Amino acid sequence: MESTLDPKNILEHLQTLLHQIKRLATFAYTESNAFALTLLNRKRMEIEEELIPLVPEAPVQDIHQSRTMKAILLCYKPVRRKLKAIDKSLETYYRDGLAGLQHEVEALIAFVTPTITKLKVS
Repeated sequence: MESTLDPKNILEHLQTLLHQIKRLATFAYTESNAFALTLLNRKRMEIEEELIPLVPEAPVQDIHQSRTMKAILLCYKPVRRKLKAIDKSLETYYRDGLAGLQHEVEALIAFVTPTITKLKVS
């Protein structure tokens, strides 16, 4: 992945990430989809790390919701049992993780768009 420090690319990377999250949301829970969700979350964190020098006032930590991270972790580390309730809860954690991650990325895009647009113009 090319550096997201270039203002021309940061919004594109965030929008691509959002598109990937929405696409993953069209699929039902499987362990491999849960793994893909953890990878998208990791990609989001990498973009945020590169965003901080560019937009120091970005409220990265304020946007994060602990329940999103918890849901993402719980849907990927399933308790191996043969109960339907466990399977249903994994699907719930998966959906909660997707919804939370999508919301956080959308909030980040909304916050940084004006700043990035100004940087592109300068």
